[in-house]
Amino acid sequence: MFEVLADLQADSIDSISGLNTNEPVHPSLTSLNPFLGNSKTPALGLVDNFSDLNINSLTDISLIYPVEEAGCLVEDQLTRFATQPEFYDQFGLAFGENYNQEIAESIRQSLAQGDFSQLPKVEIISSDILGNANGAYANSVQTIFLSDQFVKTHNIEEIAGVLTEEIGHYIDSQINRFDAAGDEGDIFSHLVQGKLLPDEKLALLKLEDDSGVITVGGQNILIEKSQSSDLNGDRRDDLVLRAPDGNIDGWLLNSQGKATSPHRIGFADNSWSVVGIGDLNGDGRDDLVLRAPDGNIDGWLLNSQGKATSPHRIGFADNSWSVVGIGDLNGDGRDDLVLRAPDGNIDGWLLNSQGKATSPHRIGFADNSWSVVGIGDLNGDGRDDLVLRAPDGNIDGWLLNSQGKATSPHRIGFADNSWSVVGIGDLNGDGRDDLVLRAPDGNIDGWLLNSQGKATSPHRIGFADNSWSVVGESGYYRELSSLTDNDWNYQSRDNLFFDGNLQNGESLASVKQIYSDLSNGIFGSYKVMTAGYKDTTNYDGIHYGIDMGSTAGNTVKTVIGGTATLIQNISGNYFIGIKGDDGNLWIYGHLKNYTNGIVGKRVEAGSIIGTVFDGASYQGYWMYPHTHLEVHKGHNYNQANSISPLQAYWKWRNR
Repeated sequence: MFEVLADLQADSIDSISGLNTNEPVHPSLTSLNPFLGNSKTPALGLVDNFSDLNINSLTDISLIYPVEEAGCLVEDQLTRFATQPEFYDQFGLAFGENYNQEIAESIRQSLAQGDFSQLPKVEIISSDILGNANGAYANSVQTIFLSDQFVKTHNIEEIAGVLTEEIGHYIDSQINRFDAAGDEGDIFSHLVQGKLLPDEKLALLKLEDDSGVITVGGQNILIEKSQSSDLNGDRRDDLVLRAPDGNIDGWLLNSQGKATSPHRIGFADNSWSVVGIGDLNGDGRDDLVLRAPDGNIDGWLLNSQGKATSPHRIGFADNSWSVVGIGDLNGDGRDDLVLRAPDGNIDGWLLNSQGKATSPHRIGFADNSWSVVGIGDLNGDGRDDLVLRAPDGNIDGWLLNSQGKATSPHRIGFADNSWSVVGIGDLNGDGRDDLVLRAPDGNIDGWLLNSQGKATSPHRIGFADNSWSVVGESGYYRELSSLTDNDWNYQSRDNLFFDGNLQNGESLASVKQIYSDLSNGIFGSYKVMTAGYKDTTNYDGIHYGIDMGSTAGNTVKTVIGGTATLIQNISGNYFIGIKGDDGNLWIYGHLKNYTNGIVGKRVEAGSIIGTVFDGASYQGYWMYPHTHLEVHKGHNYNQANSISPLQAYWKWRNR
């Protein structure tokens, strides 16, 4: 039987507050409140209701009984699980293949014989202490914690599910030197209870980053959370969706993984874009990060119902800066922001306990030909690091120190540009995040990283037809993956969609940010769009590119490297093409002049290829200085193969 205790008595406080800060706690546990150590509340008494259970209660004593009943159910399920022929096949799904087999067999034999004496004790504690968390496992004190509010509001099977998950975290701590990949406790709970675990659900759990930090007795302790995007604290991941009118809803999932009725998280005008999701204040719940067209960045902290409280201002960054990632840069249990300037500088915004940014710090610099393709803990030190990719296919890691600053980059590996980095997560349970890459034919490979953050030889994860997308993939505005070519054409078609006037319609905020990034890459500053792709407002006929308002003499840079070619040879009104590394022909039109010697030669991204022309008379009207940008599929000039430059740039950034 389990040893069940309801809340913490004074003589147990010392063992909690004395937790080793290097020991992992495996929960849903958010924070243990130090005020417990000064509690003067008398114990409700010792109760000996069930054979060998020793119950010490500072909370509702009746909660002992449902926990005891759930414990009996868990014991029965564990015994049946330990005696089934496929035990080790399923065991490996949860805990990887590198666990201590001798200890694992000892645990299996004990469970099969109905001997549960080695399992950790269970303590029911106040939900005020656990916050939105349902349960947690602390290895240093060999204890499973349960929230009293969770026990009050859930049935026996659901309580048993949390108990089994935390037992899974306990087993993992016994057999693995490093925490197994993803949420091993949740995987173990599914398997023990005989619940369906589809491949896509297993893949998500394997990639889940369930680490965090709690505060016990004034000390920070590394924890493992049982969910990564749980909007209401029921231990199940939920979905966030946004409507065209700006409403943002949460879809809470039930125990079958099906959505219950949606609830309104909040509303933001479509001029605001959702730029990330992460735990901004360290309470164990993921929050939303939104950005306004004026550059303000707000945080929406979610409550225990998964609803947004009033927004707070995280900070401000000029729109020439892009939010390129969210992750815990300094290992304090709170996710931070990573922003990039048009000149290539990359800054970190460390967030405080209110989810507000302190002063930015410089992480490092990378030429704009390099893209930030992901954020993850590459060397297992509890801090997220940056992954960048060069136009030639090289992939580098930037390991961050305790101040969130990059040490010298190291080469992770190389992949042909036809391969895309589609995800980052711990694939083999060694405590280090690995890379997931996808080939154009649909094959998906894993790059396991060693203790130096360098890739060993790739392995084949599997294959999926390219009509399927990798869910949860990292990268540059990946939420736009669902857009079709027609969608991109519509989003890019009208310069009025980019002017901030809601009366004439607006493109998605993320698409507008892509245009801003593209403009900064070409000119080093934001230039107003004056005509859209296949524009229906300011252009007669078919406009096969976009026009970017600029001043005569402005320098024009190529955003993608490749071989330069001369498309139009008219003095003072040249068109230069770049046979780009992305397989497309990028055409920069209306150049007063072009850089000597570049035609037929390779130019790198960020290279100056010419300057903006002075204007010209065209079919009876005056063309003011501007730059025409056109992109064709393939390296041959063929306007029938044109695509939206915004779509092409987005694809390149997600290569």
